[in-house]
Amino acid sequence: TIPLTLLAISKDGPLGPFVKQPSPVLVMGEEGEWDDGAIHEHTLERLPNGTYVLLYTGFSSTTRGDQGGLATSEDLLTWTKHPSNPILPSAPLANSWDGSHRRPRSLSKVGDFYYMLYEGAAEDRRDSYHDNSTSCYRDAIGLARSTDLLNWATDHDMKVAIPPSTNADEAFAAVWTGWPRAAPSATFMREYPDNKGSIAVLHAVGGDDFVDQGDHHYASVAKQEITALDLEEGWGA
Repeated sequence: TIPLTLLAISKDGPLGPFVKQPSPVLVMGEEGEWDDGAIHEHTLERLPNGTYVLLYTGFSSTTRGDQGGLATSEDLLTWTKHPSNPILPSAPLANSWDGSHRRPRSLSKVGDFYYMLYEGAAEDRRDSYHDNSTSCYRDAIGLARSTDLLNWATDHDMKVAIPPSTNADEAFAAVWTGWPRAAPSATFMREYPDNKGSIAVLHAVGGDDFVDQGDHHYASVAKQEITALDLEEGWGA
């Protein structure tokens, strides 16, 4: 159980030192709420108007797996959970590729839309390996978009924006793909000079060759690109 979110602040840049604030800035919900079991997996962005937006994962034993929530703040210290939470609810179908959980991981603004990369997995894709001493979900990364940060479309025909590798020569990446961090390609113009409007994605991959004795298979960091065309086309009506 992860019941709260802490904040540390540095006045000397990203290398610190950081000073931990004395009180949690976000806590899990009251009994019966959608996030009364845990809150974790955050991504923080600042909107053009100065408001800070926190996408986070919430869990409750009364619902099907992790879901995504939204909180806002003007000073990083006082946060307000949005009344429309969860803004990324459980998938409509339990047997879909993201039917077990949905965890918002990264937020980007391209044109008129916000794009969210989120982790998802199906319950029947939780597998054991080797001597059955460890197991993990076969997570993949999904793509969602919204104009208001509250109503998210997840019906892109890519379905899974970045799935685990199916190439036998890439066994290290064949189990799960997750923990994505995205940035508009303008940040990577030296690498993608002809693809303005695309999103460059850094993410982790895991496979049988990197087995930890906990719940995950750890591997390395990979990079992929979701093109501007992929972002614009393929959404349901």
